[in-house]
Amino acid sequence: MDPLSITASAIAVATLAAQSTKAIYQAIDGLAEAPHAIAHSKTLLAGTQTALDSLIGTLTTTQDTQARLGSVLRPLELDQTLRSTQQLCDKFGTTITKYTSRSTDARFSSRDRILVNFHESQIIRFNQELGDCQKTISLVLGTITLIVSSGTSDNLQQLSKQFQAHEQALTSLVAEISQRPTDPGTIESHTSGEGLRASTDDDQASLRPTLALRNTCEAALQATQAARTAQTFGDMQADQSMAMQGIVGEAQKGVDQSFGKLVAQNKSRAFQGQMDATSFAQMFK
Repeated sequence: MDPLSITASAIAVATLAAQSTKAIYQAIDGLAEAPHAIAHSKTLLAGTQTALDSLIGTLTTTQDTQARLGSVLRPLELDQTLRSTQQLCDKFGTTITKYTSRSTDARFSSRDRILVNFHESQIIRFNQELGDCQKTISLVLGTITLIVSSGTSDNLQQLSKQFQAHEQALTSLVAEISQRPTDPGTIESHTSGEGLRASTDDDQASLRPTLALRNTCEAALQATQAARTAQTFGDMQADQSMAMQGIVGEAQKGVDQSFGKLVAQNKSRAFQGQMDATSFAQMFK
């Protein structure tokens, strides 16, 4: 797909995921005195909704910016994570509706409370997976913002620190998600006359968010590392002037610089690459 189509697709899928999280939040919000696990679900749903709204707001910009964002989004496999988030919420919404069918905004049914407590492990698992979704979406949004802003930042040292901190956060999340169960046999299931039986297919489906999130996080980490260590410049021409392309000040290790054609004429001064501040001052004094 072209960059504009990639961005449009991400906006569409993110919007569907946001609608799913909002629907479940509203359903849970209408329950009085809900058990702790469900109350925690509500908090996570609100956070995920905020992350999705921020992502949609960032992607919904001018057409020129959307085209650039599409190029950034292409390797991130973000659609997988967004679809997994939507599917996770839709499935949980169906489940929690059955578990709380007798409860109202005035009273949480004693019978529902017993049923919820019996199936608490399923709710806890949902909370864990949704928490992973929220953190992944937030960090991918951070990756997008950093990469786009790196082209206009005039404080390379601060930008480098931001990239390094973001890489560390992504590395930690990849490690955290990699510890999630990948064997369906390790996931507990329950059977109840009033509940839902967790079949092998359901267990396999619950693994897909973990794999999608890990793929997206790893892709975001690679994109962040590449953006931090790469500088690409076009052609430059100086005529009776001074010009520079690259880094001035403290040397930046591991930076991959690519330059176009440089033409300096009529006593012009220009350089490409990296130069310490003292030499730069001497050259352009």
